[in-house]
Amino acid sequence: MRCGNLKFESLGTKFLAACSAAAVFVACGCTKSEPPADRVEAPAAIDAPDGTQATRPEIEVADASHVEAPSLDIPTEPEAKQPIQAVAPPAPLPASEAPLPLDRLPLAELSMPKVVLSDQHAAMCKVKVGDLFPNLELPDAAGQQRSLTELYGPRLTLVVFWDQTQPTALEELSDLNRYYLPRFGDKGLAVVAVNCGDGATQAAELAKNAGASYPVLVDADRQALAQVASGKLPRSYLLDPSGKVIWFDLEYSPTTRRDLAVAIRHTLGE
Repeated sequence: MRCGNLKFESLGTKFLAACSAAAVFVACGCTKSEPPADRVEAPAAIDAPDGTQATRPEIEVADASHVEAPSLDIPTEPEAKQPIQAVAPPAPLPASEAPLPLDRLPLAELSMPKVVLSDQHAAMCKVKVGDLFPNLELPDAAGQQRSLTELYGPRLTLVVFWDQTQPTALEELSDLNRYYLPRFGDKGLAVVAVNCGDGATQAAELAKNAGASYPVLVDADRQALAQVASGKLPRSYLLDPSGKVIWFDLEYSPTTRRDLAVAIRHTLGE
């Protein structure tokens, strides 16, 4: 019994000593701190197969919040404008070889085509049938200032607003030189093309490629077009000798070709 009491007292003494040591650590503020969020501590020792203990190294874990993702911004160079390639202008052809023969209908059966527009397109037109066309002052492709009225034909004048974004506009420039002027030029028809926004050099090159032999004016800031309409190119206005609009269209389609030919023939009686 005495030995048992001695063993019990020894254990109690060790327990009290451990509690006293823990109290001292707490009083001194020496508590065990938590590991940082970006560091994970593995067990200090693991059991090796031979029964001994081996120390496991600490594992470092990278903090994902401090990892910078690679930039996805790829520098790009501004798109360069394609130069206009010079081509041989189309040769003038007689009216009988036009896609829509200009003399297909007898003169006695012709009447002035009516201009029919949707409400949306009508709202875009500031000058309409019966209105006096504004006397525009613009430079030509060579830089010489021209007045539109000085370019009027003795009996009819066709004023075309165009730019290079519409292939049908370039087609119209070609058709005017190939079909309409050979047929009606010596009967009193004049043509004036007003380029909108392309600049003098580009306008001159485009008109040359289309074979245009008529005056080409340059409306670089589109201020002249703004006096006539808003948007929707090409636009064709047929004027009488006083500058009054007798017919117009805001596209160049097969219907436009037909109505333009009919309006010219009906007016000239040719």
